[in-house]
Amino acid sequence: MHRCTSTFLGIFAALLVVTTTASAQSHDISPSPAEGVPSEAGILSSMLLDNSEPVRGFSLGVAHDGAVLTLISISEGADLLAAGAGNSSGLIAFWTADINPPNGPGGTCGAIISFSPPLLDIPVGVDHEIAVYSYTISPSAVPGTTTALTPVSTLGNPPLATAVSVNGVTRIPTSTPGVITVKPFPVTGLTCTLSEVCTCEFELSWTNNGTYDEIRILENGVLVASLAGGATASTVTVGATTIGGPASAVYTVVGVQNATAADGLSCTADCPDVPDPIPPSALSCVVDQATRQAVVSWILNDVYSVLEVSVGGGVPTSLAGGETAVAVQLGGAGDYEICLAGSDICSVSFAPLCCTATVETPPVTNVVCTLTDPCLCDFDVTWTNGGVYEAVDVYQSGILLQTLGGAATSTSVTLGSTTIGGPLSEVITIVGRENGIDAVGADGTATCPDVPDPVAPVNLSCSVDQTTRVATLVWTNPQLYSSLALSVDGGAATALSATATTTTVQLGGPGVYTLCLDGADECSVAFGTECCTVEVEQPFIRGEVNLDGGYNISDPIYTLNYLFAGGPMACVKSVDANDDGAADISDVIWMLNGIFGNGPLPTAPHPGCGVDPTPDPLNCLSYPVCP
Repeated sequence: MHRCTSTFLGIFAALLVVTTTASAQSHDISPSPAEGVPSEAGILSSMLLDNSEPVRGFSLGVAHDGAVLTLISISEGADLLAAGAGNSSGLIAFWTADINPPNGPGGTCGAIISFSPPLLDIPVGVDHEIAVYSYTISPSAVPGTTTALTPVSTLGNPPLATAVSVNGVTRIPTSTPGVITVKPFPVTGLTCTLSEVCTCEFELSWTNNGTYDEIRILENGVLVASLAGGATASTVTVGATTIGGPASAVYTVVGVQNATAADGLSCTADCPDVPDPIPPSALSCVVDQATRQAVVSWILNDVYSVLEVSVGGGVPTSLAGGETAVAVQLGGAGDYEICLAGSDICSVSFAPLCCTATVETPPVTNVVCTLTDPCLCDFDVTWTNGGVYEAVDVYQSGILLQTLGGAATSTSVTLGSTTIGGPLSEVITIVGRENGIDAVGADGTATCPDVPDPVAPVNLSCSVDQTTRVATLVWTNPQLYSSLALSVDGGAATALSATATTTTVQLGGPGVYTLCLDGADECSVAFGTECCTVEVEQPFIRGEVNLDGGYNISDPIYTLNYLFAGGPMACVKSVDANDDGAADISDVIWMLNGIFGNGPLPTAPHPGCGVDPTPDPLNCLSYPVCP
């Protein structure tokens, strides 16, 4: 690298001025801000170039207040060195600097990146660091004040212009003065001392190293307190609301003078681990059902400041931290949630422990089932109430049958509802209810004896007097009945004596009649209907077939017409003149012999109306001549 004297700088400046043109572009060289305390050396300000054209070289003068600053060195900037790295030597071709030029105080420098091809440039851009000025702040500098670094073209002899070279053409850049802030001295001797482990409270103390207008305290970089300038101690709580540890925070104490903050001094406040309270264990609720008192017990697993027992979320009862049991009086039947709460020596509460205490509804006793009607299986059920109930439920074989008032001690039940007689056995369960909670059911057994199914009368026989048309029924009763009744052809029944074994009934005109006995046994259960049939025969005149009122030649002719020509015949029995049970040609011959040959007349009934004395399969559907 080549160096030069101030004389050479003057020549360099002259060369730049000679090539200056009036064509202005956008270029700016400005010092970066810096800060330090009085007497501090090595305060660095970077000279930053903003250029809209590639720059191959520059000259620069920066003035300062000699009462506040002393320039101790000027060095190449990082972006300048980066541009010169393209040379074969890896360095810029020319660099010169003067920390004490004429017309100071101030400092000048200049650089040309390359002398031979390829000619290198600082590329277009902003904030290119082209030089670094290093200063010492005067011991007499007033903290909280600032001093300017001003780019000028008045330093040196001849004066060195602040300019940049763009392809051999000089550009005069604009500039903004940089500022070096004189900071107050920081506090010293900062300590963080734990003063309260439960709340992670610390005492901060320090020594002031100047006269401050304000003391600021930051927790992890965030301002948490602002104190008077003479303060040397403060109390802080790690995390503000954190209870116990482990917890850690970095506290920084900053002195402020003339609205300027000194460097902060930090210490770390480490709060030790205060374990969360371990709650009691093995919480138990045991209820004495007779007294309805619960004994609540637990095992201690930590040291507690207070314990509290509450029932159903009500007002808790406070206990000493070392208690392990308490008796609690409960009310009516139901589930009661009993909870144990409390806190440790740091007043940190543990999660409540809860158990359920159940007060049961007392059951009824002495359930007795007494049969009152074997036919209906009716029972009277009685019991003794074991407590004061709001209702009593009656179950039959597990099915709710009745709900009674709470004071009820008896009821009536019929087994199976519609069941008549037995044998039948059912479990009757009585359940008292208090506060909507059922007691354990108490059982009684209702057993209905066997009442056999009814048996209908047997050996039923029916006969009819054809002359009077009166039917006679005779039967045998195999058991006792509560009722008997007779019906004819499904008509209205006529009640009979429950002990009767025979009866008569007047029938009507010719026809078949169905006579039925109905009734019920002594439990009023109907037996199956028993029936018999009788026939009231149609009166007719044998041989008088054409119904003209006389017995003559017309009757055999009418019969022949019926037998061989399909003629009508209302009463076939009248055709059977010889009473042989058949209607055929022999009957015609019988009639003719009787009419013309003094043969026998037709057998009875003849010549008047009557019924057939010898039953046969021949019918007589209608015979208007005979009623």
